[in-house]
Amino acid sequence: MKRFLVHILPCGLLPLVTGGLLAFSGITIAAEPSKFACVAYVRKDNSISEGYRLPYMVFDGKSLAEASGDSYKYAPWNVYTVVFWPNGGFSAFDGVYRQWQESLNTITYDWAKDQNRRQYRIREAPDSGPCPKPNWF
Repeated sequence: MKRFLVHILPCGLLPLVTGGLLAFSGITIAAEPSKFACVAYVRKDNSISEGYRLPYMVFDGKSLAEASGDSYKYAPWNVYTVVFWPNGGFSAFDGVYRQWQESLNTITYDWAKDQNRRQYRIREAPDSGPCPKPNWF
């Protein structure tokens, strides 16, 4: 599994992803995403994209707020599922990981909004194979 070196920049929270460690504004944590999520975005016409199988990690809001300098987007008491996109970007979803832990239903997509209030459908990825097609319910 590839390790990540992520620098979250205060302006826009755009990370640079290379091999290595996870770094938040001087705080460096060894990070190796070993879990995957299926993520689909909701388009402006309300259609839903295909589900993408993406690595994710879980962070507390305090770490994200300190790293970004933006306590408005990241509440310190919340837990965020951070999904890494192939283009080097990321989406941080509030509460999704807790839903997955508390639910016996791991096969349907949950509605979620990222740190920029964009709408997505997200679920834990199956152990192998592609992500199933998301739907509206």
